[in-house]
Amino acid sequence: MATAARPSAWSPAGSGSPEAELVLHELLENTGVTTYLRVGGSGGMHPGIRPGDLVIASGVVRDEGMTAAYVPPSWPAAADPLVVLALARSAPELNSPRHPSGTADLGNAVFVGSGDSLAAALLAERFGHRARSAGDIAWTGEIAWTGEIPSRCDTVVGVSQSGGTAATVLALRAARAAGRHTIALTTDGTSPLAREAHRTVTVPLPPVRETIPAGGYITLAAGVLHLCARDTEGSGHQVGTLLTSFARAYEREPLPWPDAAPSALSVLTLPDLRSAGDFWMLKLIEATGVATRAVALEESGHVDYFIGPEPHCAIHLVGATGRERHDRLASALRDNGHHVITLDTRRFFTGAAPAAHSVEVALGAAGVAVSHDLAQHWGRVPFRGGAVPMDARHIKVDEPGA
Repeated sequence: MATAARPSAWSPAGSGSPEAELVLHELLENTGVTTYLRVGGSGGMHPGIRPGDLVIASGVVRDEGMTAAYVPPSWPAAADPLVVLALARSAPELNSPRHPSGTADLGNAVFVGSGDSLAAALLAERFGHRARSAGDIAWTGEIAWTGEIPSRCDTVVGVSQSGGTAATVLALRAARAAGRHTIALTTDGTSPLAREAHRTVTVPLPPVRETIPAGGYITLAAGVLHLCARDTEGSGHQVGTLLTSFARAYEREPLPWPDAAPSALSVLTLPDLRSAGDFWMLKLIEATGVATRAVALEESGHVDYFIGPEPHCAIHLVGATGRERHDRLASALRDNGHHVITLDTRRFFTGAAPAAHSVEVALGAAGVAVSHDLAQHWGRVPFRGGAVPMDARHIKVDEPGA
């Protein structure tokens, strides 16, 4: 069967995983198909879903035997979030009640996470939601520095790649106890975080080995955009194209880094690149071991010229707007002995105008390559060469399931 947009094929898949496996095997071996949709019937237990309703699932429970022959039990059975979103947009044409998993109205949401997960969560601020460190809830019962969860918070989304970060688990538990709707965004649908949530959205973790991790940030960022119901069709391709553009530009015009590691680094951004700036901070610390902070541009402009006399490097990440303000501050910092690096996304990301959120995710991921390059340039060993404990016991709590 062919549609006006692109060719497609329909094939019966029988009943159950083994028969679906036979069909998929033939399609994978003998066609160039890249996207697969499984259409079928199922029972349901949710009181809001009626016979005849259309359910668009972002993931399923692996409670059968066939898939264990291919991947370990911990591997999530998660659908591509961009395909799920495309289906949700198309469903109204069928005039059928639909329940897209994970894309329901969040109301006023607070996204919580730690580390790379918090950097991904910060993307939600683009769309009017808030993002906070999970510890703001877990350890003090607060969101946004108040003594209680504010009335404007309808949903709390816990973002954690592993689903086992203690602060995020406890934050979701506190939010649920306060009567808020809770969503877990994770790569592990059986994790402690998932068990605390009313709803779980799982995203796949790319099966790659990384010296400095970036895959979790990229996939969690896709999940955050999915939950915010943004039009993310083609975003994955856009991010890949942008990273290729960045690599070519960076090779052609390397950034003028100082010859030796400074005493500290600052990553300066406006709100349009806050997620990327936070992720750069994390990767620069992991790769070089140099104290690094991510700071709002205007706050840096009010105090940073007092830093010194030890060498300090300021990294300006410039988006589609604000170049003049960045340049004025950069000039003031140079006049006070700072080493200044300006990275303008319009110079490093060329080609057709991409979505703003794709630019931010690509820039964040590019920070991994830059950080690794700096570690080599300064003779530093990522993660201090294993000289410090890597079990992160200080961010865990001693309780079952956390």
